[in-house]
Amino acid sequence: MSKPNQSENIAPSASGRQSQPTVCVFCGSQPGTSPSHLAAARGLAQALHANNINLVYGGGTVGIMGEVAKTLVSLSGPQAVHGIIPEALIRYERNYVQNGSEKVDPQKVIDEKTFGRTTVVKDMHTRKQLMAKEVIEGGVGGGFIAMSGGYGTLEELMEVVTWNQLGIHAHPVVVFNVEGYWDGLLQWVRKAVESGFIAQNNSGIMAEATSAEEVVEQLRDYRNAEGRFKLKWVRSEGPPNQSPSTDNIPGFQFSSGGTRKPANIPLHTLSSAARRHSRRGSDESFDEKAEDRRRLRRSSGSFDNDDDDEYDDAGSEFSLWSDTGDLVDQLAAEEDPLAIRLRRSSEGHQSPQRRGRSKQKKVRYASGASQEKHSSGHRQRAGVVKKEDIYIPSPPSQRLGTGQKLLAAVMAPNDGPSRMHGLHGKKLIYFLSIFVSLGVFLFGYDQGVMSGIITGPFFKDYFNQPSRAEIGTMVAILEIGALIASLVVGRIGDVLGRKKTILYGAMVFVVGGACQTFATGMPMMMLGRIVAGLGVGALSTIVPVYQSEISPPHNRGKLACIEFSGNIFGYMCSVWVDYFCSFIENDWAWRVPLLMQVIIGGLLAVGSFLIVESPRWLLDNDHDEEGIVVIANLYGKGDIHNPKARDEYREIKMNVLLERQEGERSYADMFKRYYKRVFIAMSAQALAQLNGINVISYYAPLVFEQAGWVGRDAILMTGVNGITYLLSTVPPWYLVDRLGRRFILLSGAVAMIISLSAISYFIYIDIRITPTMVVIFVMIYNAAFGYSWGPIPWLYPPEILPLSIRAKGASLSTAANWAFNWLVGEMTPILQEAIKWRLYLMHAFFCAVSFVVVWFIYPETANVRLEDMNSLFGDATTAAPTPQTLAEAESLFSGNRSPIGSFRLGEQGEPVPDMDLQPPDVEIQDGKPMLNKDSDSQREGVGGWISNIVKRNKGDEANGSGKYKRVGQDEDDQ
Repeated sequence: MSKPNQSENIAPSASGRQSQPTVCVFCGSQPGTSPSHLAAARGLAQALHANNINLVYGGGTVGIMGEVAKTLVSLSGPQAVHGIIPEALIRYERNYVQNGSEKVDPQKVIDEKTFGRTTVVKDMHTRKQLMAKEVIEGGVGGGFIAMSGGYGTLEELMEVVTWNQLGIHAHPVVVFNVEGYWDGLLQWVRKAVESGFIAQNNSGIMAEATSAEEVVEQLRDYRNAEGRFKLKWVRSEGPPNQSPSTDNIPGFQFSSGGTRKPANIPLHTLSSAARRHSRRGSDESFDEKAEDRRRLRRSSGSFDNDDDDEYDDAGSEFSLWSDTGDLVDQLAAEEDPLAIRLRRSSEGHQSPQRRGRSKQKKVRYASGASQEKHSSGHRQRAGVVKKEDIYIPSPPSQRLGTGQKLLAAVMAPNDGPSRMHGLHGKKLIYFLSIFVSLGVFLFGYDQGVMSGIITGPFFKDYFNQPSRAEIGTMVAILEIGALIASLVVGRIGDVLGRKKTILYGAMVFVVGGACQTFATGMPMMMLGRIVAGLGVGALSTIVPVYQSEISPPHNRGKLACIEFSGNIFGYMCSVWVDYFCSFIENDWAWRVPLLMQVIIGGLLAVGSFLIVESPRWLLDNDHDEEGIVVIANLYGKGDIHNPKARDEYREIKMNVLLERQEGERSYADMFKRYYKRVFIAMSAQALAQLNGINVISYYAPLVFEQAGWVGRDAILMTGVNGITYLLSTVPPWYLVDRLGRRFILLSGAVAMIISLSAISYFIYIDIRITPTMVVIFVMIYNAAFGYSWGPIPWLYPPEILPLSIRAKGASLSTAANWAFNWLVGEMTPILQEAIKWRLYLMHAFFCAVSFVVVWFIYPETANVRLEDMNSLFGDATTAAPTPQTLAEAESLFSGNRSPIGSFRLGEQGEPVPDMDLQPPDVEIQDGKPMLNKDSDSQREGVGGWISNIVKRNKGDEANGSGKYKRVGQDEDDQ
């Protein structure tokens, strides 16, 4: 559709009060099959907020209606949105039945804090009347926007188009054409023009836009069509400034000077062209006043049109809106568009030239210069959203539950504020981190418990001396269930929330543990292992995500390492339980260890009612009131007015809104855009398993038996190894946020290479000291793994993945863990028999591969906020960070995040970053070739590449430490 080419002035409110531009959005109450429709609704709300435009809409809370309303409320507050809904329709709102009252109270049905003000009217016509009235009174900058919708949306759109053609209003009418939704309607307009049913000069009444930014541009640049009837609709009775009422609509009379009156149309018409012409002839100051008004509007930063002198009071006296029907035909004798155009032509009137459609824009933040320009009060341009403008709810205070009081009494007996208002701050964060670590405790316990059971005589006798292949299948089949759960729990966690997913995962694990404990045969044991695997897979996926989302940036690594210590503590406990139960002389020697995991799983399930929900999940699902309360408890000392809590709320909400703009991410989109992050998340878990940890975790007694320790002594050595393993996980608590993730992974890989090689060597030579040396190097290996490749692969995925794909990406990462976990668990008994000591050399080789992958690909993420990972990877959304966030992200790097900072998988160009094998840049001086000094900063060749890497690793000497600086919250405040 071509852009309309006639501009008319739209007057402010008839009441004379200060008005704010308002748009009326017609849209469907369904979300549509494509996520682009909801994404477009969110983008439109952000553009309206950026331009200080209010919204009036049909009042629904679902579909596109609800999405545009709640998004704008979250940005501009409830006062910016007004929903008008007929009484018959509000009875279908999802909260109406819960209200239970015969008299409809909109505030009880539709939450004002989420969807804005709501007015219930008696019928559809009254709704359209009031919506149009608000647009008219809003003045310049407002208009009517049609998004995707059904019959009702099309009917409302056609009515305001007709009203525009008749001169009932002079406001823009814009169709937001998402994925070609309105292509058929626009094609119909063209066909109607070709067939002679719509005049060519009326074909541009509807302006088309394909993005939220273009919608705002169309509102600003709209030109009314030349072929409009230009009728003037005014009152004939009642006070001139009286606002219309839905209950008492004043009457109208038709008093045109013509002889033909439209039947049953209670309206008064007057030729707008003649009215304008006569007024100009009698009032010489008209042009001066119009020019003053134009200057006033421009100085206030509002949208301006080129022909502000037309209809200076158009739309200021509306009180009745009715179905127009064939009103055009009835008024044809009164107003002939052709005659009007001829008069204009004779008066030397020239229409303004059409403007070409602006180039589509992506939503972005204002640059520093732009912000300075608008700091004096000018309205921001489309797409410029300021974090400081995000609306923060103020929920009422709530009474503490019994569980919360008990928790505060146990965790903070001497802390008065905690006893009164509940646990908060550092105490709450550490409690949550330690408690949810029970989820990974079960993971570790289940890993270790089978290692002692499978060597016990009562277990072997009960299951008829199972073969190594049967034992391998029984041990590894848990990974099948875990793999399945990890693939689906990401979506479940996004829908149900992190808290409920932890609860259900614990319950499933309890069922699986009970099946194992009371197994009567191998099939029941296998079933219990699979069901327990479903629970372990769910917990091992969702707990790291939950952990990363509640942790402050400077403590995120420490808390994740504490979580992993829970895993190893579970492993160690299982081994020692196996050892002490080995003294039982019946089948309870293997049943008691399995029963213990049922008890721990039940404790996690019951305690999950006491933990808080993830604040990022709450804000992502528009539970803003609960979200600000949780954020205040975690970071703001329990005070929702705490500046740190409010800033954190805005930071998270801003990130949520930016990611929503692009719609829900599918797995295909995730691999396409965030391929590097997904590769790091999955490879970290895969390499952790290929590095050989499960050879020790699942089969440590068999390894020690292979080295010369027999029977109960093998289990004892496994228990001693478990203690060493647990102790090795403590140093990362204090080092992971200081030394960084990369250094820990690299140093751990080197230590594991040496240990595995030594184990292989001593088993091969088989001398007197072999058993002792194998135990020593197994402990060194476990310590190296527990310090590095144990915790970091669980920390990396949830912290590097953006919120929109965090649960999905963590699912894939955990699925990779379980897939390779199963592979190693299944193959280890077979390979131990087939290749013997060479098995450990194979895993040493994978440790070397891990070193290379980390060195070249993994960036440093220590002390980087989750919301700043976009800047770190450079693959973020189309919405760039705010200037404030950009400045903070820039300050993150005192040194360098990686010696190979720009290596991107799958991109064309240099096969290895910073390595250029082209001939060096030389010049001839005194007959001798000399290196060009100007090219010294980028040295060529292999030697130059190594030099560049060394220089990168040293970082900027002026910055000192070569590490990330802490950003955001200070440890002292926690």
